[in-house]
Amino acid sequence: MDRLIAPASTSSATRVAGPVGLAAVVRAIATWQHRYTSRRRLARLSPAMLRDIGLDSRAAELESSLPFWKP
Repeated sequence: MDRLIAPASTSSATRVAGPVGLAAVVRAIATWQHRYTSRRRLARLSPAMLRDIGLDSRAAELESSLPFWKP
C-alpha cells in the first residue's frame, strides 16, 4: 500500500516543478536571443554612434564578440 502512495506524491511534485522549469528555460532562451540581437546590432554601429553611447570601438568589438550565453 505504501508503494502506491509514494509514486503519486512524486508525480504531483513533478507536475509542480515542470511548469516552473519550463518557464526558466523560456526565460533563458529569451535572454540569449536578446543578447545575440543586441551584440549583432552593437557590432554594426559606426564609430560616431559608439561615441554617442560612450563606447570606443575596442569595447564594442569585445562585447559583440562574446557568445550569446555569456553575460
